[in-house]
Formats: sequence, C-alpha cells, structure tokens
Amino acid sequence: MIRYLMKNNFKLMIRSSLNIFLFIAGPLVVMLVLSSAFSTLLQKYSDTAQEFSVGYSMDETYDKAFVEAVKSVAAGEGITLLEFQKGDPKKIIENNDLAGFIAFEDGKYVIYQSKDHPAEGKKVEYLIYTFSEENLKAADGGAAAPELTVEQRKYKTTIDSTDYYGIIEVVYFGMCAIICAAAIINIEKKNKIDKRFAVSGISTFKMYLTKLIPTAFAVCVCLTITMILSVVLIGVHWGSYPLSALIIYLSAFAATAFGLMVYYITSSMVVTVIIVFTSVWFMGFFGGSFEVYMYSAHPEILKNISPLYHVNRALVELSCEGKSDYIGSAVIFMTAITVVCSLVSIFAGHLRRRGRA
Repeated sequence: MIRYLMKNNFKLMIRSSLNIFLFIAGPLVVMLVLSSAFSTLLQKYSDTAQEFSVGYSMDETYDKAFVEAVKSVAAGEGITLLEFQKGDPKKIIENNDLAGFIAFEDGKYVIYQSKDHPAEGKKVEYLIYTFSEENLKAADGGAAAPELTVEQRKYKTTIDSTDYYGIIEVVYFGMCAIICAAAIINIEKKNKIDKRFAVSGISTFKMYLTKLIPTAFAVCVCLTITMILSVVLIGVHWGSYPLSALIIYLSAFAATAFGLMVYYITSSMVVTVIIVFTSVWFMGFFGGSFEVYMYSAHPEILKNISPLYHVNRALVELSCEGKSDYIGSAVIFMTAITVVCSLVSIFAGHLRRRGRA
C-alpha cells in the first residue's frame, strides 16, 4: 500500500505542468536574467596593462646591489627601471615618456608620477612600498644590500555571474519543494484521505513517508534536469558533479521536510506556502541568493545561521575551486533539518490523529 501511494504521488507530481515550470523553467529563466544583469559585477579581472618604463637616480647612500635587486623585482612585474643622472624628475618624465621617476637620495626615496599614466604610477608606488622603509635604506660604508622577501598571497578564485546565479537559483527554487506536493495534499485533504487511511491502521510515520519521499524525489528529478540544461544551454560549471548533486538532493529533502512540518502544524496549505516562502526569502537574503555573498555587507553571524549560505557557498566554491570547507556544514545543516522537521511532523500528525479518534 505504501509503495503504491508513493509511486502514484510521484507520477502525479512529475507530470504536473506547474512543477515542470517551477522547478525546471523557472530557475533557468531567473538565472539567465540575473547572470546577464550582474555580469559586470562578477566580471573576471584580466591584466591588460602593457609593460612600461620608469626612471630613477641614486646617490652614494644606496648600494648598487640593492637597486639591482629592485630592478629585478620590477622587471618581473613588467616595469623597466632606467637610470638617469640627477636632474628635474618632472622634465625627465616628460622628455622620455616615462610612467614615473624614483629618486633614491639621502637614505630615502621619492616617487614622481606621470599625469598621463596614473595607473602605472600607482603600480610603481605600490611596488616600492612593499619594500619597507627599513629595507629601502642601505647602510653607509658599502654594507650589503638588504635581503628581499617575496611572499605569494593566496586569494579566493573568482566566479562569473553565469556560474554563480546558475548554481544559486537552482538551490533557491529547490527550497520551495513543498509547492511540488501542494496539489496532491489539497486533493487528499478535500477527499479526507488521511482520515480514511487512519481507520485502516496505517501509522502516521508511513503516511508521512508517502508525502516526503515522492515529493523530494520529484523535486530531485526536476532539479537534475535543470542542472543538465544549465550546463548545456547556459554553460554553468558545477565543479564536482557527485558532490554538487548530493548537496542539491539533501537540500531538496530538507526543504520538503520543512514544508511538511509547517503543513502538519498549521493544517493549511495557504499558510504553509506563505510561511515557507517568507522563510526561504530571509534565508536567501542572508545566504547570497540575491546579493552575491562575497560582496555582502551582512554580519558573518547572520550568514552562518542561514542554511542556504552553507549550501550556496559549498556549491560555488566547488565550482570555482574544486573544493570547499563548507561541504561538511552544508550536509550537516540539511540532514539536521530533514531529521528534526520529520520528527516534528510525525509527532504533530500523531497528535492530530489522536484528537480525531
């Protein structure tokens, strides 16, 4: 009997045109709109700056080995340092079309920037600044040049708008999973199916499974199709497909369990839809579904209490880096929501059945 109900409910849900639109067409349309609208925001940086030259002069307070070390580091950044005799730096810049000029004098340095090359001038300023004031001072009497230390900083890999919203919106629509079962639940309530099965002796737990499993499975099937279409039609990169699919499927079960819990407590599908939509909106607001979580100004504590933040971040980082520290927390969050909400639903259904007895 349980298998028959699950199979029948699954067929009805998967054939629903509303579900097909909501969980397949809906995410695709939204991800296309948002990825296009915010393409500039997440546009990857490409270094198009050309190599340029900078003049310099030095007096006896600077060791030649030190200046040669500076020239070597600058060359690695596409900057050529050309030595000039002492003179007016501004005229030297203008006459030789330089991006800037560095005067190493009296144990310190002064940088002159060209008005025609402001970006290059800032790059020179930053390069020299990375050598601390102490490192830029050579000792008198021919002391050895200071040792230069180059440190490579690690940064998060960027992601473009197509990948970001192509992933985020699948999660967001999947969190509205209870809508997939709305029509069937309303029909069962209208025809008093729950009361009839209560007389047959089927437990509340089994009746709960006839809603949870087919609904979650139907949503998973729709989201799988959406993921495939997002790759084929839009070019979304999902990173690790097994891990990404696992997180998506767990979120579908968690969303279904949460929606059913609200329904079992309120016994009204209208109220359930309102509460679920409101909850998902707030979770998405702090979880990066609308504003890119990387640029979000929300406090970190508000992000971390949103289950969608953990899911979104895990999937996005899997896409752009191939790994994520949020996979574990996303799995724990979704599993915990599924278990807790299911227990509450079964308990609420048991109380309601006892009240009708």
